[in-house]
Amino acid sequence: MPGVEAAKSAATGFWNWVDGRAIVRRLCLLVTFWMTWDITKWAMTFAAAGVFKNGAELAAVVAAVQVPVLALQAAVLKFYFDSRDPASS
Repeated sequence: MPGVEAAKSAATGFWNWVDGRAIVRRLCLLVTFWMTWDITKWAMTFAAAGVFKNGAELAAVVAAVQVPVLALQAAVLKFYFDSRDPASS
């Protein structure tokens, strides 16, 4: 089937182009940076609202929101640096 082979060849060529430029890795890194920024912005707004009288309660809520995002960011950064080609750096 020549149409299927042409499509497979085009898809392979496109994926090699994307992979060669590390687009997916960089996109993951940018999305996690954006998530960290957005969660931090939310946490500052939440803290300024003064919902809690006790600082420990506020810290617990902010930490419960930020810790998972920071763990994700650490994992993505590790993935990014581990996946780089040592010859290119």
